[in-house]
Amino acid sequence: MKKNISRNIEKSLNKQKSFQKTRILAIVALWIALFSWGIHGVAGRFLALDGVSMLGVMELRLIIGCVLFLFFLIITRNFDFSYFKFWKYLLPLSLIGLLSNSIVYHLGLKYIPATLVMLLENLSPFFVVLFAIIFDKKKPSITELISLIISFGGLVLIVIGKGGLTISNSEFYLGVICEVIAGITFGIYTYFSARFYMSKNLEISFKMMINILFQVFLYSAVAGIPFLFTMRFSLLQRIDIWLILEMGIFQSFLAYLLWNFALSVLPTSSTSILFYMTVVFTSINEIIFLKFIPNIIIIAGSILIICAAVLLTFKTGKTKTEKS
Repeated sequence: MKKNISRNIEKSLNKQKSFQKTRILAIVALWIALFSWGIHGVAGRFLALDGVSMLGVMELRLIIGCVLFLFFLIITRNFDFSYFKFWKYLLPLSLIGLLSNSIVYHLGLKYIPATLVMLLENLSPFFVVLFAIIFDKKKPSITELISLIISFGGLVLIVIGKGGLTISNSEFYLGVICEVIAGITFGIYTYFSARFYMSKNLEISFKMMINILFQVFLYSAVAGIPFLFTMRFSLLQRIDIWLILEMGIFQSFLAYLLWNFALSVLPTSSTSILFYMTVVFTSINEIIFLKFIPNIIIIAGSILIICAAVLLTFKTGKTKTEKS
């Protein structure tokens, strides 16, 4: 009897130790993913300023990511063909949520600094709230309304900080529009992905996430093949090639892989809040490598958007906890 009790205690302790190790690995994976995405905007901005076709860069990123996800699924024996039965849902989701998002995101890098690109794309949580109001007939809470108002105020400050909507700032304005659309398309991807998982009653796992992610990259990469013809490969410098490879390997594959691993272990609310650290990492890298120094009004607008995003995400996480 005593031996059985001691064995059970030992098993319980081993499980706890194993979970703690997995949790630590997930935290490390999360921060590596966030830092990697923080480099992405700066690398893309450098390529844009160097005259490289951003649509070509986007397509090469998608192809590299797709190939690496397939390779990873095969060598880890996690490839599951049964997930292709959801192609009718995932195909339009891929074209809107990843391909369209990538197009406007990379175009925006031609016109505005990388920090603002990351910041404006992170407006996506607010569009998720709007989609819930429109499609689910959900009444917004006071917190959600306040967050939406604050974020819109931050966006206005960013535009004002660059000199307003004048003809001389038309390219900056175009870049802002591109990145707001990027926020909308990523919001569409987030909202309808959640609806997809709920409608199919799928048990979310790391294996399922990676198989779904591979499909999303596959459909987007195939649809985006014509954009390869915008790339003038003969004019690429060695540093351009290295940066494109870096973006494909680290931002398209590794960051997504590590992010999804972290999501499968850590609370969603915590990881969502920390996602806004990508803006901080982008700012640091842009100041160091591209010598971009934002003025006080743009900084104020950026802080408003980050505060509103954290407030909204914290509210969402708290609500989920209370329900469970």
